Amino acid sequence: MIDLTKSPDKIRASILQAAMSGQLTQQLPEDGTAEDLIKEIDNEKKRLIEDGKIKKQKALPDIEDDEIPFEIPSNWKWVRLGNIAQLIIGKTPSRHNPEYWNGNIPWVSVRDLNNGLLSTTKEGITVKASEDKFNKNIVPAGTMLMSFKLSIGKVAILDMPAYHNEAIASFNYYKDDESLKKFIFKTISFLTKFADSKNAIQGKTLNKTSLNNMMIPLPPLAEQQRIVDKLDELLPKVSELKENTDKLEQLRKDFPNKIRQSLLQAAMKGDLTNQLPEDGSAEDLLKEIDDEKKRLIEEGKIKKQKALPDIEDDEIPFDIPSNWRWVRLQNICDVKDGTHDSPSYIEKGVPLVTSKNIKNGKIDFSNCKFISKEDSEKINKRSNVDVEDILMPMIGTIGNPAICDDDRLFSIKNVALIKNNKFLLNTFVFNWISLFQETLKKNSSGAVQSFVSLTKLRQMLIPLPPLSEQKRIVKKLDKLFSKLDN
Repeated sequence: MIDLTKSPDKIRASILQAAMSGQLTQQLPEDGTAEDLIKEIDNEKKRLIEDGKIKKQKALPDIEDDEIPFEIPSNWKWVRLGNIAQLIIGKTPSRHNPEYWNGNIPWVSVRDLNNGLLSTTKEGITVKASEDKFNKNIVPAGTMLMSFKLSIGKVAILDMPAYHNEAIASFNYYKDDESLKKFIFKTISFLTKFADSKNAIQGKTLNKTSLNNMMIPLPPLAEQQRIVDKLDELLPKVSELKENTDKLEQLRKDFPNKIRQSLLQAAMKGDLTNQLPEDGSAEDLLKEIDDEKKRLIEEGKIKKQKALPDIEDDEIPFDIPSNWRWVRLQNICDVKDGTHDSPSYIEKGVPLVTSKNIKNGKIDFSNCKFISKEDSEKINKRSNVDVEDILMPMIGTIGNPAICDDDRLFSIKNVALIKNNKFLLNTFVFNWISLFQETLKKNSSGAVQSFVSLTKLRQMLIPLPPLSEQKRIVKKLDKLFSKLDN
């Protein structure tokens, strides 16, 4: 009985186990026995030896009772793989000889094996390599190949003549019968797990001896074909199940993030909170911000900046409540960036935080490089980070903001700095960047490494509610995200 509650991979293994123990098909008297088939194979082998087409090989050991991994029907027979097929191991021409490579003759490596018809290879060798290393003994089309080193049991059928490497064996069957070939092709990957494998440096592997000694449960030819037909019926359904299971698993992994993004979207549209008259409006808040900005300019604490472009209707991504306003980020807070130069690093000193040190909303100081206090002071004249400020990677991993919660001295490189102020809730801005970061990535520049410029960041749109509603929005999101995490 096959347990359909198992994973697709385990169901596949169960189906193959059932097939190899005779449980998927009926054993019919008119099929004869595997003994008859083995006799035919032996006679054909003798004829090939007499004709000089193959060499006589050393007899393989008899199969002992304690070797047999599971029971099979009485008219089947356990045989050694080397008794039904001649296994030919490939070669790899010297990589140091340029005359051997980049030719038009297909050469198969394990990564080419596709569990189906193989019609292309990633590499090709030259006629000289064919002559020097393979004596022009190319493997004909229609031959089955199987990997047996490091990645055991990957198979393919050649759709063209080709050579292959030493991690692959090609199968030259003594009896040229399509039912036998299809049967072995369908089942060999499952049967390799019963082979006498050994540990290699990088994983499990077989060798020519263990390949030849590998045991195969052999039914009569007619039943082999029925098994192949049954597997052709069942295994595609398992593949479809696996594909759907993988999709479902991916949906399960993506679900929390998709819900989080949906909640952020609703919050930034004003759908998670009520708009209260006593909150006032974003216009009132903007006037306060402008008045504070003028005061700081007059006192010489900040410089007057160039006016930002007006917001056009086609820039606005969605509608917001009537008492909110779309604004550019630099209109409501000071947006700077760290150094883009590469200062001299020292063994101990001031941590230099870069994009790679900002992860999952936190600053990770564990693998920071260090700079001198003098270099840090030069950087921090322009972009000193205080607790509650927002940091955001500008190069490589764009977005992924973090709120600084560490009062240690450090400097920033290739990181945007969004200064905290009393008119704006930093966690509200943090949530907006978390929602808007995909748009930032799409609008980034750079052929080798993507980056977002300080100008683009300053001109970034943000929906601005009154401060009281900002607080309610953040509180609501914190509560919902906590439930989502649980």
